[in-house]
Amino acid sequence: MQQEQDTAARVLNVLRSRPKGMAIAEIAREAGINRNTAARQLELLRANGQVELREFGTAKVYYRARRVPLSAFLCFTRNLILVLDSTGKIVQINDRYCKLARREKDDLIGLTLAAADLPVVSAPEAMAVMEGMDKEQVVTDLRHPHDGGDLFFHLQVIPTTFEDGKRGLTVVLEDITDRHRMMEALKKSEDNLHAFMFALSQPAHLIDSEGTVLVSNEVAPRRLGVRLEDYVGRNIAAYLPPEIAEIRARYLERAVREKQAVIWEDTRRELDYEHHLIPIIEKDGSVNRLAHIGFNTTAWKRAEAALRESEARFRSILDNSTDALYRRDLRSGRFDYFSPAIEQITGYPVEEILGLNVDAILRRVHPEDLERVLTDKIGTSLREKEGTVDYRFLCGDGRYRWLSDRFVITCDPDGAPLFREGILRDITDRKRTEEVLQESEERFREVFDLTPIPAAIVGEGDRAFFVNRQFTELFGYTEDDVAAGGEWFTRAFPDSDCRGETVAPRDAGRTTPETGRARCKNGEEKTVRFHPVILSNGDRYITFEEIPGG
Repeated sequence: MQQEQDTAARVLNVLRSRPKGMAIAEIAREAGINRNTAARQLELLRANGQVELREFGTAKVYYRARRVPLSAFLCFTRNLILVLDSTGKIVQINDRYCKLARREKDDLIGLTLAAADLPVVSAPEAMAVMEGMDKEQVVTDLRHPHDGGDLFFHLQVIPTTFEDGKRGLTVVLEDITDRHRMMEALKKSEDNLHAFMFALSQPAHLIDSEGTVLVSNEVAPRRLGVRLEDYVGRNIAAYLPPEIAEIRARYLERAVREKQAVIWEDTRRELDYEHHLIPIIEKDGSVNRLAHIGFNTTAWKRAEAALRESEARFRSILDNSTDALYRRDLRSGRFDYFSPAIEQITGYPVEEILGLNVDAILRRVHPEDLERVLTDKIGTSLREKEGTVDYRFLCGDGRYRWLSDRFVITCDPDGAPLFREGILRDITDRKRTEEVLQESEERFREVFDLTPIPAAIVGEGDRAFFVNRQFTELFGYTEDDVAAGGEWFTRAFPDSDCRGETVAPRDAGRTTPETGRARCKNGEEKTVRFHPVILSNGDRYITFEEIPGG
């Protein structure tokens, strides 16, 4: 036995000096042994893993095995490793396994797996794998309950030959807990994706890079009149018109190549669709799957068309309106919109007046109107304020024009003003007409008041609008007295017959004098002749004449 060991040592020493390998004849000559002895020793050394053989045609070349010492391998590997002899006893175990088991290495060497009661490998399912082994390596995954949750391991059981030629097993446990959790998360994510797809009311698919349907909700196959199980597994192009299929293929190729989502539109069967194709990038950076969602945008397109038409009509109205719409941001003080009519009203182009701030606008307001404009320009405490203010504005031609500004102020939920929006109207002509009317009325009042005959104009409800100076001198009643309407009439004409004659309707423009008694403000009664005339607007113009001694 000692001679065999010495011979094996000489063979290994010879091979150690020739790292490029040697043939049997060379080994026998260098070791000082015959060819048959060398061949037998080389086979034994191969069996226990100390020598490797490579064949080049018919030539056989032997090398010293380039193996990492088992002790070093056990120390530096990230896996959990133990080595069993032919009787199933532990002969080696690395520190990582001891740490998991919370045991000392010396306490475990020489024990069987059942006696050692180690995590994972002493479990019945793991021991069943090892007991049923023949000569082949066995690989399986195992779950191990641990503090705070389960751990998952990839188990490899490898038949091993020791240096003395005896057989055993090397057990390698790779911790795949993170990988398992990632796969579970991925599965959950895919389940969520499927749930999302099936919840959509629009067609949604998961396709491969060639366009074959991997997963689909029921919307698309239902629209196409096919069963879901027949739809999945087929290329989506099979259900499309050739021109649409060609376009979609180009977008599919682009999404895969650029690894970016693409969006496009098409029309089929008079329906508009907007397609979103989203590549799913794998860990290695490749794109093997893509999510596709097709939105039916027909209703949206029609609504957009109707909105554009409505906006066009509104824009046409604005462009042709003689009133100017505006909006001013009360936070910045700047105008952010004026309709085109502002140039016709003020003589300033839209771009120029948009560039004016509040102070520049106020400098163009007539000084006599400035206080009124400042009072009404901003509501600061109300959620919403609206109003109308008239003022004269210095226009581009150097003349003032009257503007009527009808506005509303919108505020945020806290009541802070945000915008002032309004309509500006040129009321210069109206103001001139009002001035003419006012002048005409003033002249009428002057003529009416200077008339030497007592007179009054009485409207609906027997309310006198005007009485002249002669009327007041005759009866003592002023305009303030007669403004009370029927109450004054009853006091001034206590005789109902006389009142009836006074207010009796007549044809417009005709007059018939009547005589009756009237009571003055001081209580004195007088006999008067009155002449009521019905004017064209229904008011009554009445003149009075006192009858002396009546």
